[in-house]
Amino acid sequence: MSSGGGPRAAGSGRADEGKFRQRVDTHYKEMAAAKKKIGYAGVLGLAGAAGFVTMTFTAAMQDQVPIAVLAIMYALMGAVTHRGAGPAAGSVNAEKKAASYNGYLRYQGFALAFAGPILMGIGSDAELVILLGFGGVWLASVVAAAMGYFASTALLDAFRQQKLKADAKKQ
Repeated sequence: MSSGGGPRAAGSGRADEGKFRQRVDTHYKEMAAAKKKIGYAGVLGLAGAAGFVTMTFTAAMQDQVPIAVLAIMYALMGAVTHRGAGPAAGSVNAEKKAASYNGYLRYQGFALAFAGPILMGIGSDAELVILLGFGGVWLASVVAAAMGYFASTALLDAFRQQKLKADAKKQ
């Protein structure tokens, strides 16, 4: 180590610092941010699926079989959907896996949209605690599905930008 005023190695002066740095393309930054959000959405979605499993047992113990059936259906759908978050946020074949995850999220979003009317139809005699618990888990699942959908859409858009840039370089 040299002191502040001692000799320095060539090229380490402030005059040429940053001269050889390259700028990271925007689509790479967008990919990294989207993959991080997909990871968060996957964790939240799997937590929602686990919450629906808990609601299944809670409703079944209270003899609310229709609510238990609805909860286990959403638990299975959430588990199948959000197991795809890890591969979509990975680096191997991420574009194809993100497109698949995006499609699953669309289906899950449509199914979750119908949960309220279905629950109100079958849960009219259920205890308030079961309805509130189901509603809380449902809300977490909706947030996870929306977050995952928008993040996977952003990731797919970044891949499209990357292809456009590569095509422009070829010409």
